Amino acid sequence: MKYDTKWDIFHDEAMNSEFAAQGYQILTIDNFDVLNELLAVYNETSLNYNAGFTATLLVPDHSHRKLIHEKVASILAPTIKRYFKSYRQMCCGYAVKKGNDVNSYMPLHQDISMAKPEGRAGLSFWFPLVATDKENGNLQLVPKSHLFYRHERAAGTSFPLLEQEEKLREHYLKPIPTKLGQAIVFDQTLFHASPPNMSEKDRVVATNVLLPEEKPTFYYHRKVETTPVELEAYKVEDDFYFSHQLGTRPKDLEAIENFKEHAPKKDTSLFPKLMI
Repeated sequence: MKYDTKWDIFHDEAMNSEFAAQGYQILTIDNFDVLNELLAVYNETSLNYNAGFTATLLVPDHSHRKLIHEKVASILAPTIKRYFKSYRQMCCGYAVKKGNDVNSYMPLHQDISMAKPEGRAGLSFWFPLVATDKENGNLQLVPKSHLFYRHERAAGTSFPLLEQEEKLREHYLKPIPTKLGQAIVFDQTLFHASPPNMSEKDRVVATNVLLPEEKPTFYYHRKVETTPVELEAYKVEDDFYFSHQLGTRPKDLEAIENFKEHAPKKDTSLFPKLMI
């Protein structure tokens, strides 16, 4: 299925054109007060991030999720307004890889859907609070992959080219090391991964899910008891994700739509289109 996707994301039209073609953009955040404030907030609550890889949305303490979102969103608000055209901060937090931990590895995946695929794209904002490289787990992207699999995704939805991951890694996966003060924003459908953090220090990243102001928030649940697997779509408030466990069915909401989950693909016909 093809979706009517619009790339009206940034105030800068050149950035919009590059994002439409590649699926990501590197930003320079030259105000180091922002970085230091984000690091101070993390240091106050770092005990919540003690696994190989931990993200704020995976922390069981719901009050922590909400508090971190509010603090991070407040710090990042001027930056978001500076670069983005009518996007709201839907879900802010941290993504942390513990130092010298092979379990901090992240396989190729797409982020879960938090809005309908039509219209302007949902975005992932990734702002490392340290310089990143292959040793401490820099982001790795497959440029142009946002153009192919824009279907709805829930927690547990399979990576669409799982059987081809080795070939994707060998020929198309691009490491994106960052200097201090650089952020990466990418389409939520873009294929991405990261190696384990084998350095001595934790790799701390401030994260932010950005949704267009005009689009409502959705939660998708996998009905694994059906064959084939179906997705249930729930229209939710933005704060829904602060108190809900990903992968579980909402208890007090009714699904507004049910549909067959997009099946993983085994063909490699898109590979020539990913040449970078």
